[in-house]
Amino acid sequence: MYYLDFNKNQKVFVIKDTLTQTDYCEISNGLMNPGSGKDIALVGKKFQWISNTHFRVINNDGIEKTVKIVPSETLKFKGECIQVSYCSVPMLDIDYLRSENSSHFFYDISITRENQTIERLKRKYQQY
Repeated sequence: MYYLDFNKNQKVFVIKDTLTQTDYCEISNGLMNPGSGKDIALVGKKFQWISNTHFRVINNDGIEKTVKIVPSETLKFKGECIQVSYCSVPMLDIDYLRSENSSHFFYDISITRENQTIERLKRKYQQY
């Protein structure tokens, strides 16, 4: 079992082993770029575990990347993060993710009112 963490000293995201609290693999800046470090929480709002060895993340341009964690032969890290697929996410609203404290792209299931037909259609299209 793993979890996502951010190494402030090296300014890079890492996957850590839950039991030992050690770094399992380092995520390259090409997959998850922390930028200036101000939007670390925003990157977390666009991250989702798919399985114990796969996760997906969306960048600010609306590109979703699926990443696989594979065992590595190096001594420094036990695993390596490799991109296995990507796709385009239509209608990604970065401003909404920045403005709402509790928002999350994959888990946000906010309830729409009757007069928010366009918003409901956008969400249905996004899920499709």
